[in-house]
Amino acid sequence: MHWTEKYIGRVFDPLIYDCLDLAVEVANNEFHLSITSPEHALRPIDNGGQATTIALMKDDFALRVSEPVEGHPVILYDRGEPSHIGVAAFVNGQWQCLHNLVGMGVVMERMSLVRLDAGGGIEGFYQWRI
Repeated sequence: MHWTEKYIGRVFDPLIYDCLDLAVEVANNEFHLSITSPEHALRPIDNGGQATTIALMKDDFALRVSEPVEGHPVILYDRGEPSHIGVAAFVNGQWQCLHNLVGMGVVMERMSLVRLDAGGGIEGFYQWRI
């Protein structure tokens, strides 16, 4: 069993378990990193606010890299803005993205197919700062 399977199907809740919570949980539990995210009360729920917060804070938490790193963040576009976070996973010989979506919960998709909408796709790959 691949480590990603235990996360599939978990329920998205913007106040309890969102895309950042998934990414931090994977980093801490699967890769034994010590990542702490901002409290939910400090995180915006709206798409534009999330994009702004990611732009302001991503460099404090992660370094941009040219290729995906197993268990590390992937920043994704949602509604044309880089406002969603997934986790890179190498499964069955191909890169996948594990991410937590509104209305769907935690899903895994081939990296080459990750599209949240017409303005979607991958903004970039990152490695957690530890």
